[in-house]
Amino acid sequence: MLYLKIKFSNGECYKVPAKDIALQRALYYACTIDGYKENSKEFWEEFDFSMNRSELKDWISNNMDWEDIYPISILMDDQTEFNYDEDFINADISFIEDKHG
Repeated sequence: MLYLKIKFSNGECYKVPAKDIALQRALYYACTIDGYKENSKEFWEEFDFSMNRSELKDWISNNMDWEDIYPISILMDDQTEFNYDEDFINADISFIEDKHG
């Protein structure tokens, strides 16, 4: 399974399932913008396109906030007291593969 890895300046790392980000992007473009129904052929074509790493990184960086991502994120390192909302815009976002989920 593909994840986006978000590393904050305090050293904490989170992984976010790429499929969840792609679903949100596909819902926006296929359903909201183009008017297709969720689970339609066009929706899944948009989802497949949304799984492109550059599209995922662009979408998460430019269209989402930490409050959108936190509920679907998985902490990879110990959590510390930190202002995530302020640091998210500058967080280092990359990809990882995790065969165990």
